[in-house]
Amino acid sequence: GLSNSWVSSILQDEEGFMWFGTWNGLNRYDGYDFTVFKPIPGDSLSLSNNAIKALCEDNSGNLWIGTENGLNWFDPNTEKFLRFMHNPDDTNSISNSYILCLQVDNKGVIWIGTKGGGLNGVDSTGIFRRFYNPFSPESNHINCIIEDNSNNSFLWLGTEHGLYRFEKSTGGFISYPIGNNAYLGIVALYQDEKNDLFIGTWGSGLIKFDRENNTFLDCFQDAHPAIQNSKGIIVLSILPDH
Repeated sequence: GLSNSWVSSILQDEEGFMWFGTWNGLNRYDGYDFTVFKPIPGDSLSLSNNAIKALCEDNSGNLWIGTENGLNWFDPNTEKFLRFMHNPDDTNSISNSYILCLQVDNKGVIWIGTKGGGLNGVDSTGIFRRFYNPFSPESNHINCIIEDNSNNSFLWLGTEHGLYRFEKSTGGFISYPIGNNAYLGIVALYQDEKNDLFIGTWGSGLIKFDRENNTFLDCFQDAHPAIQNSKGIIVLSILPDH
């Protein structure tokens, strides 16, 4: 079975394998058995850290693993890992080794949200570009990233200190304050076919950002008027049904 019952991320790769990131190792399920990957002392080609925070597959079918200490690239041929760590002496290294989220864009760039180090982008060159949000230290704790459906020149970022739009061409951040409690802790983002954003918060429920009218709506309060407010409601993930 799984190496740990706390699962932070799930991904099915293009080969059909199921991957589970847990707080104690990376698990691969082939339909019959689990294979567990963990750091091996003295082996720099093993996973960098046990605590998996994020998984993503790039446009070439490669698996990327974000952990609490290091970004990893998995080589399926050798079943070894290439580690990417923050190096204070190398400005081309990742800005922070604590990874919170991963997202691949339409051009194949991997976007990495870190805990305190802002946003990083890396392409096939292996050089990390760093983008630090000037709004606040907390806005550089990036919990979730999505690429905009209608305009892939920018990303939406959910941070510990509010919602931001990131312009890829300029590296600029634009703040989108939400109602009275302007800078909520945001942990999940989803964009529907109308390009509206659904925002999962830590303690303030689910919020819909109506892009056409540029307004924010408390989904739980609107759907259930008996709910006076969404205080205390945590939304960790958002998924559309059919």
